[in-house]
Amino acid sequence: MNIIRRRGWELPERAATPEHLFFNRRAFLAATGATLVAPGLASAEGAADTSDPSAHLYPAKRNEKYALDRPITDEAINTTYNNFYEFGSSKTIS
Repeated sequence: MNIIRRRGWELPERAATPEHLFFNRRAFLAATGATLVAPGLASAEGAADTSDPSAHLYPAKRNEKYALDRPITDEAINTTYNNFYEFGSSKTIS
């Protein structure tokens, strides 16, 4: 007599996903994704209509207490200066 013992990880045929559902899984995932994203898009559209509550703060007034006593450094010089020596053991890092 042939005794068949199924292992715990083996599914019976009735528990397997039907073939027509298995092959349409991409359509199902696309529909699920669209369903999950749609409420977020609707709320984002409504949020775009509200005005910025901080709009009256700009342009900000310049504080005269912090006036510069020298000209601002040129951008070409400012963007090439690096202070990476603080991450090394000496200041001779190039």
